[in-house]
Amino acid sequence: MTNPPTPPAEDRDAIELTRPLREPAALGLLAANGLFLLFGIVDLLITTRAWAGDFGNRAAATYETFAGLLAIVLPLLAVLLATHLRPVAVRAKLITVTALVEYAVSAFFGGLTYIAAFATDMSRVGGPGLGQVFENLVRRSVWGGLFAMAAYVVFRVWQGRYAPPRTPRPPRGYYGTPTPYPPQSGGTYAPGYAQPGGQPRPASTGWPQVPPPPAPTHPFSAPPQQPAPPQQPAPPQQPVAPQQPVAPQQPSATDQPTVPVQPQGPVQPVLPPVPERSEPAGPTITENPQNQG
Repeated sequence: MTNPPTPPAEDRDAIELTRPLREPAALGLLAANGLFLLFGIVDLLITTRAWAGDFGNRAAATYETFAGLLAIVLPLLAVLLATHLRPVAVRAKLITVTALVEYAVSAFFGGLTYIAAFATDMSRVGGPGLGQVFENLVRRSVWGGLFAMAAYVVFRVWQGRYAPPRTPRPPRGYYGTPTPYPPQSGGTYAPGYAQPGGQPRPASTGWPQVPPPPAPTHPFSAPPQQPAPPQQPAPPQQPVAPQQPVAPQQPSATDQPTVPVQPQGPVQPVLPPVPERSEPAGPTITENPQNQG
C-alpha cells in the first residue's frame, strides 16, 4: 500500500498551515492583555507614599494601560481569530467571554483614571497651561472612543452567537380585559373558536393566565351582599289517592233543542189615529128665574 504523493510546499494554502495555531494565539493575546491590566491596577492603587496626594499623577500615567492601544487591539484580535475564520475555534465562546470581561475591567479603571487625570490638570496652580490641559483631554477622549468601538464589536459577536435566548414574559391581565377560563362542561375548544359564552378562546401562550385585579370599592358604596343560605331540601310528598270517576250528568231542560219559530205573514203597517172632530159650542141661554115663576 503506497501513500499518496505529498504536494509541494509552494502549493499548500497558508490558512491550512496556521489553522491549528489560531486558538493558542487568541488565548495568548488575552493572557498578555490580562497581565498588562494587572500591572496597571497595581501601579494605580498600590503605593507606599502619598497615596491620595499623588493619585492624579498615577491616573494620568496609567490611563493608556486601561484604554490605550494594547488594551484595544489585543482582545479584539483574539475574538476575530477565533470567530471570523472558518472553521470557528473550539473555544471561541470562552475567548469571546474573556475578552468582554477584560473590556469591562478596562472600562471601569479607564473611566476612573480619565476623571482623576482631568481633575488633576485643572487643579494645578503652576502646572500646564490651558492649551496643554485641552490637548490631554482630547487625546484621552480619542482613545476612549476607539476603545468603545472595539468593545461594542466584541459585544455584538457575543450577543449574536453566545447570548442565552430571552424568555418571553407572560401577558398580564389588566382591569377590564377578559380573562379566558377553562370550559365548565369539561370539553376543550380550539383557539379562535367560539365558546359557550360567545367569546372566542385566545390562542394558548404556554403561560398561566393571571386573573384581573378586583374592582376598587368606593368608601361610600354599599357593603357587599352576603351569599344566600343554601335551601333546605323539601320533604317527600305523600302519595295522592286516585280520584273516583265522575258519573255522566243528565241533560237538563235547558239543554232540549229549541223549536224553530214559524214565520208569520206580512206585517200590516200601523196607521196613525184619526183625530176627533169637535162641534162648535152655541150660545148659552140663561133662563131668568123670574120667568120661571
